[in-house]
Amino acid sequence: MARVAIVIPAYNCADTIGDAVTSCLNQTYADFQIILVDDGSTDHTHEAAQLAAKGDTRLSILRQKNAGIAHALNTGVAHLDDSVEYLARMDGDDLMLPSRLAIQVEYLDMNPNIAVVTGRVQTQIIGEPIEHDGMRNYVDWLNSHTTPKEFERSMFIESPLCHPATTIRRTALAAVGGYHDMEWTEDYDLWMRMHLAGYKFAAVPQDVLVWRDHARRVTRTHSKCAPMVFYDLKAHFLAKVSSEVRIWNAGRDGKRLARSLASEHVTIHSFIDIDPKKIGGVRRGTIPIVSNESLEGPGDGPLIVIAVGIPRVRPEIRLELTSKGYVEGRDFLFAA
Repeated sequence: MARVAIVIPAYNCADTIGDAVTSCLNQTYADFQIILVDDGSTDHTHEAAQLAAKGDTRLSILRQKNAGIAHALNTGVAHLDDSVEYLARMDGDDLMLPSRLAIQVEYLDMNPNIAVVTGRVQTQIIGEPIEHDGMRNYVDWLNSHTTPKEFERSMFIESPLCHPATTIRRTALAAVGGYHDMEWTEDYDLWMRMHLAGYKFAAVPQDVLVWRDHARRVTRTHSKCAPMVFYDLKAHFLAKVSSEVRIWNAGRDGKRLARSLASEHVTIHSFIDIDPKKIGGVRRGTIPIVSNESLEGPGDGPLIVIAVGIPRVRPEIRLELTSKGYVEGRDFLFAA
């Protein structure tokens, strides 16, 4: 019986699963079990995991026909011991740093208001050389989050948590219905559902995971990770927040978000822009483009959704809106 379960969905990762399993077994915290779900691998993933465990009974391997990561995760969760309180996520190509479980379990024990805790992430390229700047920039952004407020602010910008670096309260996961198999990634979908249900996220200030980047990584190859799909995901959940919005940015990102919002039957009241060449024009046939200077304060219109994907401008826009009395999360939010 264990308090913590490490759940690893694995598909054709024979070259890396051994290191991943070993990193889990080498934790300084001892009260855990590992559920590895082999999602129909056609290589030697199963054998490589067994070899790494060397008979350690804390590892259980489940095998199923290939059904995708969400199904594999739900299979793993369904096989947890009744004693498990926390679910620690891992992937078959990453490395769990030795003190991760000890740090995250202690944090959740001390902070019952937090449903998901993550931590700082290191990156490492394995295999052939690849372009890594985008990954590095994303990880720098991930690592800038610590408090629940910071996670709330970022929820619609990008997924602000690295899934294999998280430990989740089992009760919270069950309350939102576990993992869903959608057109987009299962982790961002889960964070959105938990966020809208009122659950809180936080991060410990220590490194907890080596996130290994390679050419075959799902985030680089799967259609669920395509840029337009993320606009569809955001629009799906924005529709649950407000049926009418104003979009700040009449340019590319604003138009992309508007297209996805229209498919969710969200009414776009107007576009807001600072470019005098755009102000006074229209988008999508009849939707007016208005100046940011026309904003008066709370109650002057529907939710403002800021689709500006330049990180350095966010503080400027936030300051402008808050100085007029708008409240972030109630009157405006960032979605790019």
